[in-house]
Amino acid sequence: MTSVRLSFCVASLAMALATSAALGATPFAGEDFDSGTTNGGFTSITQTLTPDLGQGGAFSSFFDRFGVMSRADGLPFDFLDDSAGDFTADTFGIIRTGKTDNFIGVSDPDNGDNPGGAVSGVWTFDISGRSNIELSIDLAMIGDFEASGDTFDFNYSIDGGEATNAFSIRAIDGVQYGVTLESGAFSPVYTDPFSGFDEPFWTDLSLGGMFTDPNDDVIYDFLMEDDGTTNGDSTANDGFVPIEAGGGFVEVRAYRTSDDSGETFDLQIESEPFKDPLFLGDTQLTNNLTTYTTPLSGAGSTLTLEFAGVSNGSLEYFVFDNILLSEGDGPADPGDFNGDGVVDAADYTVWRDNEGASEGTLLSGNGTGGTIDGDDLALWQTNYGAGTTSAASAVPEPAALCFAAIGLVAGLARRR
Repeated sequence: MTSVRLSFCVASLAMALATSAALGATPFAGEDFDSGTTNGGFTSITQTLTPDLGQGGAFSSFFDRFGVMSRADGLPFDFLDDSAGDFTADTFGIIRTGKTDNFIGVSDPDNGDNPGGAVSGVWTFDISGRSNIELSIDLAMIGDFEASGDTFDFNYSIDGGEATNAFSIRAIDGVQYGVTLESGAFSPVYTDPFSGFDEPFWTDLSLGGMFTDPNDDVIYDFLMEDDGTTNGDSTANDGFVPIEAGGGFVEVRAYRTSDDSGETFDLQIESEPFKDPLFLGDTQLTNNLTTYTTPLSGAGSTLTLEFAGVSNGSLEYFVFDNILLSEGDGPADPGDFNGDGVVDAADYTVWRDNEGASEGTLLSGNGTGGTIDGDDLALWQTNYGAGTTSAASAVPEPAALCFAAIGLVAGLARRR
């Protein structure tokens, strides 16, 4: 089983924020793909989807989708969790019976209409006068993704500036998982509609043992694992074999076929284990839409949010909904005026060079707002050392910093 690489561990530090919105944050803009009917009236200034396939997001292949969609659009059944509805045996799906509003869905967009499988969405929002901005998005996934081919990113920029990543979502190969369905049932496996499993053949085997199909001379028999002993197989030759799933073994229906010589065998298995899920940092996404929140740096007039996704396989379903921008009670990184993640002497320089100016974006959204003045200096002093591995024991005064800098230069000069 592939372990989580260091890069994911590092990303997880930035994604400790994968929770509901911070207490005290006030929503002021968003996009729910329903003209504001489900999020308090918020809509984006503009929305651009590429490719733009209209409501339902259907490519020429019925199972391939990207765009705004809902249950009413006759979606591929694997988007839908009907376990609490008219298909109680359902083991695969995201959109529950009670969710009837729109969302963005992605499923295997790599096809003749869209070679390569790249899709994107761009939304713009008015953030004039806002600071300490947080971004929240509802995310969910189900299926078997590929670490080498499936990527989903949300990046943002302010007033045409450089783009910054907000959410980076990747698959991790070799990880098995399970899903909790609307019915309350938990399943580490799903029924594979493309497996070729034939229930009548399996039933014949269960009742009468091995046989040859008179129509094509193919021999049908149970697998060697169906011996009553292998990996916890409970009963010999009953047609149920153990497969590894969800960190253990689960018995599923299966049989094998061969030609007349008995040399060629094809596995026909009803269920497959859930594996290779999507992760946000070290947090695994689930098949239940969950809100994830991250602070954004900077301030200005217009925020542009871009979704960029690539997916290239069947049985890979990614869904997001309810983009929401909120204004927090205080700066995301108070005192970090240059936005480098550390409150240090460099931030004092930014304050000194801009004292008396209107804050705008000059303090990276980490000041007190309004005019840059003594209140911002006090904020910097209070938070000096934040973001470092070991904070200073005392907050230096500006004069003390100057003397320290002079001493450092002198010390370096003596070493030459």
